[in-house]
Amino acid sequence: SSQAENEQDELSISALKNCISLDPTNLDARLLLAVGYANESKNMQACKSLREWILNHPTFNSLFVSEEEDLIDPPYMPSFLDPLFHKNVVTLFNKALSSSIGNSHEIGDLSVASGILFHLAEQYSVSVVHFKHALMLQPDNPMLWNKLGATLANGERSEDAVQAYKEALRLYPNYVRCRYNLGVACMNLKSFPEACQHFLIALKLQSKGRGPTGTAWNLWSTLRLAIMLGDLPKLFSLVDNRDLDSLLVEFNLRS
Repeated sequence: SSQAENEQDELSISALKNCISLDPTNLDARLLLAVGYANESKNMQACKSLREWILNHPTFNSLFVSEEEDLIDPPYMPSFLDPLFHKNVVTLFNKALSSSIGNSHEIGDLSVASGILFHLAEQYSVSVVHFKHALMLQPDNPMLWNKLGATLANGERSEDAVQAYKEALRLYPNYVRCRYNLGVACMNLKSFPEACQHFLIALKLQSKGRGPTGTAWNLWSTLRLAIMLGDLPKLFSLVDNRDLDSLLVEFNLRS
């Protein structure tokens, strides 16, 4: 999960797959794997991971003894979502959601997984409902606030997304992925200087050893776009030279 928090989903996916191979009953790893695939736009793999999560859940799996014929994998596993496969997985989740079984922790996890499932199909308003329900049970979970923010942003509700991201950062100030997401939301709202500040804070965190250069490249390129859209051409050379210290001074972030 640490790799995912730092925008390193491929590394996170590899680690989680190893974890599941060692312990197929690890539900947390299965749910995190679905999140990692979703972040990498591997929606079919994410959907399959969610299916495996609920089928392996000791509380909910007894509900699905009659669904074997609908749970066959497609002949190949593309990244894009197969509508029929997704529909069948939604059926499983709806049955679990309407079953009134499970303790508050299990219901919270089910709501999180449901939010991810509907997000995959771009049903963002439904996804938001599930994430908000999960937050009623886990209000101090910064990762969940970030998921809510990303879903709101994808549903073209950037102002609401900003508030969700800020709540996540209040709980976890060093959350690089959320800081990046907040910067993107600010760009969508045309608040380009504020967006630059968030990207620079993320780069500052990474300069302290929180991740390899691949992620930094993505941050630098998005920062350059924000600077261009914000009509700050005098800063281009600082970005091109990766002069983080001077940029931090320009945006009063050097402390």
